[in-house]
Amino acid sequence: PGARAARDWAAGAALVAERSNRSAQRVAKLSPNDWYRLSRALEIALAEEEQQQQHHVRPAESSSSSSDGSSSAVVEERCARPVMIAPGLGAAESAYDARCVFLAPTDRAALFRRIDRRCEAMLRRGLLTEVAALRSQGRLPSSSTAARAIGYRQSLEYLAERAEASAAAATRDDYVEFCRKFATASRNYAADQIKWYRRDRDFGVVLADETALDRLVEAVDAPRDAYDRWRDGADQDDLRRSALVPDAKLMRQYRPADLDAATDAEALEHQLRLANEALQSLRQMRAETAEPRSEQVSSTVADENAVELGSDVRAGAADRRTSPRAAPAPSPDTASDGGAPEDVRLAALRSRTSRL
Repeated sequence: PGARAARDWAAGAALVAERSNRSAQRVAKLSPNDWYRLSRALEIALAEEEQQQQHHVRPAESSSSSSDGSSSAVVEERCARPVMIAPGLGAAESAYDARCVFLAPTDRAALFRRIDRRCEAMLRRGLLTEVAALRSQGRLPSSSTAARAIGYRQSLEYLAERAEASAAAATRDDYVEFCRKFATASRNYAADQIKWYRRDRDFGVVLADETALDRLVEAVDAPRDAYDRWRDGADQDDLRRSALVPDAKLMRQYRPADLDAATDAEALEHQLRLANEALQSLRQMRAETAEPRSEQVSSTVADENAVELGSDVRAGAADRRTSPRAAPAPSPDTASDGGAPEDVRLAALRSRTSRL
């Protein structure tokens, strides 16, 4: 099994490395079985190829900079965002009249308050229950992109920490702190989005005020050449410099309103009940997977969850896979960063490259 795993990794790495010299250099820096970063390297390669196609540059003739002066570093920065890159986007863009607009908030403090309320509303509606169910079913491994998503990641960390506490119930202080971390991560992401779209000139900027709907209709109804002039005009440059400038002072001074869980006894009781139900579900799953097994640990979904739950999720870093408690080692058939069989990941890479 170990030899098969090594062959699978070598085959997957070769698939990505052969796309370009830069891809080969990225792959050479990866640790064995780092399938997550290998997948990201493929996304970057696909984005570079797409950029080259848009500028009618063949890969063999391309240099470190494209014909419009943008470098591969720009592509890598763009691919660092948590978005899926769709192969063939350039062809689709040429076939359709695609118009992109970013709605810029006019009151960021109000935006942040709405984000805070939305985060707590998600918890009231059962976010922890959802995460626990997906985790118990093996549908949310820590190596997955979804497990790193804001909301899921904080929920997994909170549940993992509390599940380690044996029969202890969720407490007010721990739960409120978890809620605040979730909201803070969401606000920071919103601020990062604003900074990103300041640089992305594929998007026009419209202030999210009472005139926003009229401006959007105008952008959609205008002839294409008129839309392009509007998007690339001096007024848009002014908006990017004014409406999309990072507000570091606000980020430092913003004080979120008190959470319902911190001030409303009934709301706290409801949310703690949901948290305890989620914890009970995970503890039951862990108890079931703790039954005596043969020395050769099978790579089942339950085994994967039992190993991951107290280790990589609680660490909060997808690349550090060190379990702080005694747990059966995963099968050599499984990848070190998520427990899923490596041949499945190799098949996924083959599928993505074969569609090009």
